[in-house]
Amino acid sequence: MLQTIKQRYDLLTNKVFTHRYIKRNNEQLLNLIGFVVLYNEGGGDSQIARILRKILARFIRSCLKRVGKLYFKARVLFGFVDMPQLEIVLTTRCSLRCESCSNLMQYFDTSHHFTTSFALIKNDIDTLLKHISSVRVLRVLGGEPLLFKELPQVMHYLASKKQIKAIELITNATIPFSKDLLESLCYKKTRVIISDYSANVELKPILRQEVIIKSLQQKGVKYIFYHSDSLWRDTGQIYKRNRSKELIRKNFLACDIPCVTLIGASHSAQETQNGKLFGGIFICALASSLIKLRSTQEFEGDFVRLDSVQLSSDILRFYAQDFFKACDYCPNKWEESKPIPVALQTKKTLKLENPHC
Repeated sequence: MLQTIKQRYDLLTNKVFTHRYIKRNNEQLLNLIGFVVLYNEGGGDSQIARILRKILARFIRSCLKRVGKLYFKARVLFGFVDMPQLEIVLTTRCSLRCESCSNLMQYFDTSHHFTTSFALIKNDIDTLLKHISSVRVLRVLGGEPLLFKELPQVMHYLASKKQIKAIELITNATIPFSKDLLESLCYKKTRVIISDYSANVELKPILRQEVIIKSLQQKGVKYIFYHSDSLWRDTGQIYKRNRSKELIRKNFLACDIPCVTLIGASHSAQETQNGKLFGGIFICALASSLIKLRSTQEFEGDFVRLDSVQLSSDILRFYAQDFFKACDYCPNKWEESKPIPVALQTKKTLKLENPHC
């Protein structure tokens, strides 16, 4: 915990912190309220009932929009730590190989994939929750998380934690849900996010959207099906561009991505430091993948170590940080990206190298 009220007050005068932490905490709280109201049991399934719940959700959101910011500022001053959103990467293995995957799965070859274990994930989350007050939304992702064999155990465990207010499982809908997995999703605060890649006609034979949605409906599991547009936006080639600190900072601020990502360690000897496995919190899934593809030393200062003795203070400072070395690997975020086909696949493993050299 930050030691003095002055230190915590100084954070509230930091524009990056108020945007990344206060504003986004309030947004997630308002979204959560809308989610609870819309899926309130006993509300009925009729169209009129659903319209009324939407009206109620909008009314509550309108009333709390300003109050919420004051609420989270007060919590900072009193020493509470609330993470607006956190993603957990279980594996870099995926059933697809999207050329423009924003999580960099297309840069991992078969011999260097990362996969954690339920025991390591549990240890990381237990450690984190000892030092913070809440996580508004926790997203479980990969790669494709359904390739992680212990996924049902992970989902049951996360749902048991009161500090985690909402849980989302992200899937590309290529793998049907097992009975055990469906059981692990039957919690009020859990829902499934299904990405729609059907705009790519080459993928239609392997997509299992209808089967998955039917199984979720039969078990009463909440889900959202994100219909894809006819185009994606090109993420561009990822490689170190050797920008100045000022341009790296400009790239971070232009990106404005809300996804804070936790990635742990595997049991690989290379990931053991001082005889102890550790996890870290990164600015995004791309940054967390880079540390697996490159090295911890290259990105020192970019992430919060979960084995830190001052973890809560480190997390608050992390939200005030405006410079990340990983941002030098991304294209210019202040420039508009070009449209590309949805989920275009690649057979080769991409390299973190300048394609123009």
